[in-house]
Amino acid sequence: MISAFRFNEALAAIDSMKSLGASLSAENARARILRMTGRLVEARAAYRAAAQAHMDEPAVVHSLAGAAEILRDMNRYEEALAEYTELTETYPLEGTIWCGRASVLMDLGRFDEAISTFRISETHGSALIPKNGTATAYKRRGEFTKALKLFNEVAKEFPNDPVALCGRAEIYRDQGNFEAALDDYRRARDRSPFNPTPIIGVVETLKELRRFYDFCAQRRARYRIRTFGCRSEGFSNDRRAPFS
Repeated sequence: MISAFRFNEALAAIDSMKSLGASLSAENARARILRMTGRLVEARAAYRAAAQAHMDEPAVVHSLAGAAEILRDMNRYEEALAEYTELTETYPLEGTIWCGRASVLMDLGRFDEAISTFRISETHGSALIPKNGTATAYKRRGEFTKALKLFNEVAKEFPNDPVALCGRAEIYRDQGNFEAALDDYRRARDRSPFNPTPIIGVVETLKELRRFYDFCAQRRARYRIRTFGCRSEGFSNDRRAPFS
């Protein structure tokens, strides 16, 4: 429900979770809603409070990572890097923490370090996020062949993953292959209909193709999603996903 921006329903479910004893999960979910609605200071405070109250629980790592991610949202990258570095020392086998540190290194333009850190992450969990992260680092560094190879691998193994599809579409756009980009953006949109990134990609690619009738129709659809979130739930259109 949170991913679909149905925050009122999500809050009701969170209250039920807390009453059933899933207190940490409930508090993390509430902090996530604060983050998605742009209330970053409150979100970071909520994650930190959850961590302090549940420090003995293994899942507290998600609260600590959430608090560090808020620093990224605030463009406080050096502070985020310091928190993630400390977390990798405390939780060296937690792949998501290594991914978070790698993502901050990428934010700072330290691509070689980011790529090596994503590789560490891949040894401690699913390959999905670290492979996408490594591909994104190559893409930002202009090494499109290496990036495409990794995005293709992810799309083959995880055909519903919108990050790989959108990442590949961005490379196709940079190369002037707009039809291939449009195809990937549409696939990502169909698989993740509440994610604004592929919707924006479809709109911008249609504009580049000068297909103005389709462009206007897609803009209207994008506007409906945006106003649904803003009016119904106070949604802030933050295009970046965690560890992106």
